Amino acid sequence: MSAGVDVEAHRGVLRSGLAWLYDTEQPETAILQHHGESLVSQDNRGVRFIPSGCSGRVVIVVDVTKVEYGTDPRARGPLNPLTVGELDAFTGLLADLGHTVVHTWNGHPAATGSLALAEPAHRSLQAAVSRYLAGCPRHRTTLCRCGWYGEGNRHVIGVRAVHQNFQSAAAAGGLHE
Repeated sequence: MSAGVDVEAHRGVLRSGLAWLYDTEQPETAILQHHGESLVSQDNRGVRFIPSGCSGRVVIVVDVTKVEYGTDPRARGPLNPLTVGELDAFTGLLADLGHTVVHTWNGHPAATGSLALAEPAHRSLQAAVSRYLAGCPRHRTTLCRCGWYGEGNRHVIGVRAVHQNFQSAAAAGGLHE
């Protein structure tokens, strides 16, 4: 991990998100929009898990949850960006969890940073995103108001459900880091 940046507090959220991306079988009726799903983490950070992002790769996005801006109109960027080396530290933590980061972008001094992983998401999760991108079969759009997306999205086994299962198992003593 990079000096001065401790991302260990995010291990549980990353484990849950990785389990969702790689190990959770989605029903054939599931429809998931291409931006994936998010979990709130520690230290003013949120983590988004995108099954099919940059070049079709899994992308993990680290966001500053509550971005602060100054009042000086000449100032650029947030007052509380991701820290120097934070994406490198996340790369190390992901490697520790068995996943290879092949590309990063944004990061310090921005309020968001992205990490593309080498391994593709579970095929059923990719299929759920593909169903979304194909659009409503009747109206041929992803912005359909007929209820097509809402119904399909209700079938998604979400990252929050996976995270809650992990937390319950940890509280019961059945899950160890």
